Amino acid sequence: MNKKENIPNSYREAKRIIQEAKDADQLVLFIGAGVSINSGMPSWKDAVQHIGNLLGLDKIENSDYLKIPQYYYNSHGKQAYNTLMREIFKDGIKLPVSDIHRKVLRFNARSIITTNYDDLIERASEEYGEIRQIISQDKDIPYRKYNKELIKMHGDFAHDNFVLKEEDYLNYSENFKLIENYIKSIIGSKVLLFIGYSFNDPDLKQIFNWVKNIVGENMRYSYLLNADRVYDENEKSYYENLGVKIIYASKLNQDSFNVNNISKNLNNVLDYFLLPDRTSNLIDDIYIELKKYSYFSYITIKHLNNVLWKRGFYIADNLILSANNTNDKAQETLNLLCSNLDDIQDPIEKQKVKTILDILHKSMIKGIKSDKRSVKFETFMKKEDIEEDVYTFNWQRLNKLKNKNEILLGKNSGEVLLQQASIAYYLGDLLSSYNYLKQAGLALFEEKSYGLYYISQFNRKWLGKIITEASYMFDIDEFVVESIKNEISNIDFNNISDNINEISNRVSLIRDIDHWSYSYTIFQDLYDLNLKTSEQANTDYMFFQGVPGYEQAQIKAKDLYNFVFKNYLLLDQYRDINDNYKLYIRTVLFSVASDDKKDSFDPVIHTGNIKKEYLDDFDLFLILKYSSSSKSIYELFEEYQCQPFLNLNKKGSTYLESIIPNIVASHYKENIRNDLYWKLIALCGFVELNSEIVNKILDSINNYLIYPDIVTNQNIIRQFLINIKSQKLISNQNIAKI
Repeated sequence: MNKKENIPNSYREAKRIIQEAKDADQLVLFIGAGVSINSGMPSWKDAVQHIGNLLGLDKIENSDYLKIPQYYYNSHGKQAYNTLMREIFKDGIKLPVSDIHRKVLRFNARSIITTNYDDLIERASEEYGEIRQIISQDKDIPYRKYNKELIKMHGDFAHDNFVLKEEDYLNYSENFKLIENYIKSIIGSKVLLFIGYSFNDPDLKQIFNWVKNIVGENMRYSYLLNADRVYDENEKSYYENLGVKIIYASKLNQDSFNVNNISKNLNNVLDYFLLPDRTSNLIDDIYIELKKYSYFSYITIKHLNNVLWKRGFYIADNLILSANNTNDKAQETLNLLCSNLDDIQDPIEKQKVKTILDILHKSMIKGIKSDKRSVKFETFMKKEDIEEDVYTFNWQRLNKLKNKNEILLGKNSGEVLLQQASIAYYLGDLLSSYNYLKQAGLALFEEKSYGLYYISQFNRKWLGKIITEASYMFDIDEFVVESIKNEISNIDFNNISDNINEISNRVSLIRDIDHWSYSYTIFQDLYDLNLKTSEQANTDYMFFQGVPGYEQAQIKAKDLYNFVFKNYLLLDQYRDINDNYKLYIRTVLFSVASDDKKDSFDPVIHTGNIKKEYLDDFDLFLILKYSSSSKSIYELFEEYQCQPFLNLNKKGSTYLESIIPNIVASHYKENIRNDLYWKLIALCGFVELNSEIVNKILDSINNYLIYPDIVTNQNIIRQFLINIKSQKLISNQNIAKI
C-alpha cells in the first residue's frame, strides 16, 4: 500500500466515516459477486458471457446483462434454465471461504445484504463463532430474532427464488415485497459500503435508486470499493452525482494494482479500511481506540494506560503523559498533542487531536510532556452541582437541584433522568431512584446514548436488588417489590452487550463495570501501596526519589471515586467499593499518625522518613462518607493512636468549616443526619480544629444531646471535649456547662 501521504484526503476521510459508522453500529454492507471470485465463483460479467456463448452470441453489451439470462429461459424453459444457473454458480459445491469473506465480517455490521447466492458468508460466520440469521425469502422477515443478519436480497437456490433474469428484476417488488421494504427501512439512515460490485452490475442502480427515492437530496454518501477498473475522473463524478463515492484500488494501491487480479486488489482495499493507520505520530491509532470512551464522563488511568502503554506511552506517577526519549514516533505524537490546535493544518488530523485531548481531560492526567514541549492542563475536571453537593453533604441544595431538574424533563432528557436517579439515590430515596432509572433507560435507548443506557440498566439491576432484599427497611408495598423482582430478572447484560455494537466495542470499560474487576484491581494496588507507605513511614532515608506511597494511594482512591461518581454509577453501598476507600483511609491515617524520624548517624546530613503531614478535604470526605458509624471512626483513630491530634491542611480546615452547617441544617432524612453528625463529632475528636469549627459545633450540639445518642456516643463526646480543650479552643467553664 502506498505511504499515507500519497493517499487522497477524500479516501482518508472515507475511512474515518466508515470506521465511525462501524463503531456506532451505523454501517450496512452490500456484498457483490467480486467478494466470492477468489473462492471460485464467477463474476457477473463472466456468468452472463457464459450464458451468451451457449446462445451463440459473440458480443454482449452491458445493457444486455439482464436480457441474456432471459433469452436462455425463454428458449429452453425453466428446468434447463435452473439447471444451467446452478451449474454456473456452483450450487452444491463446497467452495473455500476466503480471507475476503473473513474481512467482511470484521466490519462487525449488524446487517449484511448480498446479491450473491452462495453460502460463503454463512460459513465464514460459523468460523467466526457468530450467530447471523439468514433472510432469503419474505416469510423469514417475521421470524427475525438474532442481533445480526445476512439478507439474501436476490434469494438463493435452496428456495428456488434466485433473481437473475430480466423478468425477475421487473417482478422484484411483488416477489420480495417484505424484504424490499425491510431493506429500505434499514438503508435510509445508515452509511452504506458496497464491496465486490462492478459498474456492470444491474444491482447497483436498483439499490442506488432506492436510496435516492427514500432520502432524496438529504441522502448520506454511500461508498463503493472498486477493484477492477483504472481510476476515471469522469466516472467518479458521475457516481458522486448519484450519491456514491468510489474508492478505486487503482488509486489507493498504484504500485500493486493489477486489473486482472480482482481478489488481490479487493484484499488490499479492505486492509486499508480495517487496519488502524500506523502513522509516524500514532494519532489515528490512538484516536480509534480512545474514541470508544468518548461517551463516558470519566476515564480511569488504567483504561487510558491500556490504550497508551502498548503504543509507547506511559502516564507517570506525577500524572503527566510521557514517552521514552528514544521512541521517536511517540515523541512526535506528544509534540503534536502539545501544539496549538490552530497550528494543525489538516482538518481531519486537527479533529482527531482535539478528540484525544478532550478524552484525556476526562481523567486525572495533569498534562503532557515530550522531548521538546510540555503542556499543563489548567484545571482538573470541575465538580458538577450534584457532585459538589454530595461532597459537602448539602442535602438541602441537592433536593432543590432535583426539583429544578423536573422542569427540564422532556424530549432528549435521558441524561437528566439519569442525574435525577443519582440525586434521589444520594438523598436516600431508592424507590424514586429506581423509577427514574426505568425512565432514563427508555429515553437513553431512544436517543442512542448506549453507553449511558448500559449504565442505567446496570444501576437499575443493582438498585432493584437492594430494594427487594431489604424492602422492610424502605416501607415498600409487597406488590411493588414483586414487580421490581420481575423487571430486574429480565435485565440481561450479555444480551445488551451482544446486541448493541457501541457497547460491545467499549469492551474493557463495560466489562469492568459488569464484573467490577476494576474494583478488585484497585484493591490490590491499594494493599501494595499500604505496605509501601508503612515501609516509607518507618524508614530513615538519606535520599528519596519518586512519589510517596500515600500520594499514589490517593491517586488510586480519587480515580476510583471519580470513575464511579462521574459516570453515574450508583455503587455507594457496594461493599467492594467501601473496602477500597476504607483501605485508603487506613493507609493515610497510618502515614499522618507516624512519628517523624529525624535521627541521623551524621548530624551534617539530613535524613528522615516519608510520611504525610496532614489530612486534606478528600481524606475527611471519605472518612465521613464511608465509615460505617461514629463508633468505627472513634475506634479507627484510637487504633492509630492519633494523639494529641492530626493536622489538617488549609483545604481540610476550610472543608470542615463548610460542611458543619450543611449537616446540621439538613432535615431530609433525620436518621441519616443524626448518624452523620455523630461521625463528624467523632472525627473532630482527633483532628486539628479552629475556633470557627468549634463554635459551629457547640452551637448545634445541644440539639443532639438526647437519649439514647448521649449514651451511645459518650466516649466520642468526651474525646471531642478533650481535643478542643488541649487545643485551647474552649474554657473549663464552658466544658462544665456542656
